[in-house]
Amino acid sequence: MANGRADRRGAPGRVDHRPAAGPGGDCGPNHHSGGVPICTANGIYRVPAGQALIITGVNFYNAAITAGMEHELDLYAGPASSPCVHLLAAGLAPSSDDHISQNQVFNPGIPVPAGDALGVEATNEVGSVEFYGYLVPKADVAAGAVDRSTRTQVTTRR
Repeated sequence: MANGRADRRGAPGRVDHRPAAGPGGDCGPNHHSGGVPICTANGIYRVPAGQALIITGVNFYNAAITAGMEHELDLYAGPASSPCVHLLAAGLAPSSDDHISQNQVFNPGIPVPAGDALGVEATNEVGSVEFYGYLVPKADVAAGAVDRSTRTQVTTRR
């Protein structure tokens, strides 16, 4: 589905989000591509009302704009009006790796409250971010859960 809404397919509560198709077409589930930061209202994904999101993994596909320089993709969460408030995960790449893939797994997961959104910031990047997770009832995640989350992980390749 290429309409910016979440579908529920497969296992109950699984998030299959496909952003609106861009110049290259549909990017696939849970995926944001392009080096443009997306911190505007609703970001790359807005958690549906009445449900909360548990992020279980993030893939960073780093691709430097300027070769030979460090580059970074960051996944954030926050209020839907301004989603780039709380850093959830970051994929940092050294100047020696112009193109690199990084995977981060979170167990039991990073909670994102109902109505919040995810955003992406980038530094010297044209890469992409892909996240995985599942939806749970809103009551399972407190409204300030992201503020208190200690699950943030930063991966750096050296």
